[in-house]
Amino acid sequence: MAETKVTKNEIETVLYNNATGTKSTITLSETSANFSYIEIYYLDELLSGSHSVKVYSPDGKKTDLNAYVYGDGTAYTNLYAAHADILISGTSLSWGHNGYSFTSSQSVTTHYDSSASKLKL
Repeated sequence: MAETKVTKNEIETVLYNNATGTKSTITLSETSANFSYIEIYYLDELLSGSHSVKVYSPDGKKTDLNAYVYGDGTAYTNLYAAHADILISGTSLSWGHNGYSFTSSQSVTTHYDSSASKLKL
C-alpha cells in the first residue's frame, strides 16, 4: 500500500492513500506546511517491496526515494537500483528526476525518465 501519513499532536493523519500506488503528482488532503514531518510510504516494482522515508519540516523540500534489489531470485549476479526525486510543496507531491539502473555480469542499463520509474507513491 502506498500512502502518506503524518502525526500532528500525536495523532496520525493519512493525507493520501492508494493501494496500488501512482507515478503521477498526488494531492494531499491537507497542506504539508501544517506538519512537523511527513512519512512517505512507497512501492518498488522490482520485487513489490515497500519502503518509507520521513521528511522533517516538509513544505518546500525535495526528498529521495530509493530501492535496491540484489539478485533475480535464482542467481545473485544482478543489481537493480530505482531512484526518484519527490518535491513536497503545499498539498502536492511531484515527481522530479527518476529512473532505474540494471547491472548484470554482462552489462549496465540505465533509464532516466518518468515512464521508466520503478517506484510508485
